[in-house]
Amino acid sequence: MGLFTDILSLKPDEIDSNSAEGIEWFKTAIKNISRSKFKNLNEITSETTPQSPKDDIIGHMFMMFYDAKYKDVLPYYDRFPLVIPMDFTNNGFIGLNLHYIAPQPRAVLLQELYNLISDNELDEETKFNLSYGLIKKVSRLRYGVPCVKRYLTTHIEGRMERVKPIHWSLVSQIPSARFGKGTNTLTVYKDSRKQF
Repeated sequence: MGLFTDILSLKPDEIDSNSAEGIEWFKTAIKNISRSKFKNLNEITSETTPQSPKDDIIGHMFMMFYDAKYKDVLPYYDRFPLVIPMDFTNNGFIGLNLHYIAPQPRAVLLQELYNLISDNELDEETKFNLSYGLIKKVSRLRYGVPCVKRYLTTHIEGRMERVKPIHWSLVSQIPSARFGKGTNTLTVYKDSRKQF
């Protein structure tokens, strides 16, 4: 429960935002993430819409608890990713985890990503039109390169909580990354800068 309580204990003065409503949404969303395993991506899609899982997942922003399969050999991994899934794999998805870059380039990247959203309504249907190929080819998206990670569905703990589009900017700046093996975020940011 350490990771869960650490994130819930974030104080408003530790979060660079004036949005009290957004902070409350974030804390409620954390509480809503159950700790039971799910078996497939269908379980994280909306039961009230007829859309396919791809429409419900790809291009949206999610928070989740994650236990990396290869954590023993990885130098570090984010135990609480903030991820934008871009494409499915046979056992999970490829996503853009914003936690792998420092807050300033993260804000720049998110601003560029806003140019790729499906509409300007910022409602439940709004999503990013994003792909790994685009991240690699478009120079203004270069900050996204170190953020591209693969996630295995069976290693997601609980369910994925979708971040409302109106909260994307706020949630992307909340210091909620929890890198395994006691890794300092500055180490992660330094390694990521080498990939820009």
